[in-house]
Amino acid sequence: MATPLLDYTLDDTTVGNPDGSFELTFTDATVVPGPGATAAGNYPDALDLGALGKGAVDVSALAIDRRQFSLRIVFQANGPITARANLLESNRLPFALFLAPRSSTEFDLVASVSPVVHGWRAATTRFAAGLRPGVWYVADLVYDIDTVALFVD
Repeated sequence: MATPLLDYTLDDTTVGNPDGSFELTFTDATVVPGPGATAAGNYPDALDLGALGKGAVDVSALAIDRRQFSLRIVFQANGPITARANLLESNRLPFALFLAPRSSTEFDLVASVSPVVHGWRAATTRFAAGLRPGVWYVADLVYDIDTVALFVD
């Protein structure tokens, strides 16, 4: 089983790995009630990043494997998605996990990865039921050499 490199629970505006490494501070964020029990665990609190909230962490010291990795996020959109909204993004791997507008009441989740050989590739919820604001979701981006997959619960 793989060892998590970053394992944050976003229940405060400053978080870190369980061992305290890779501290991450969010700006323009507010602690709010979380989803509670999910497929990924119990999260009584969460961060609301609003339209301006953000955080960044230097991951240059991480021993990464560009050939295979996975990401998990528990998220909720608080209102309509009218433009691309980044959830997670990295220049080092590189990957992006973002929300894209579908209609005035639904949005899609897009997982995009740029392998060294193939250029950007994506998986999306576009051809499944639309995601809705106000609902908590657990999403996994899984990448293995040349395949990108997106799972949403």
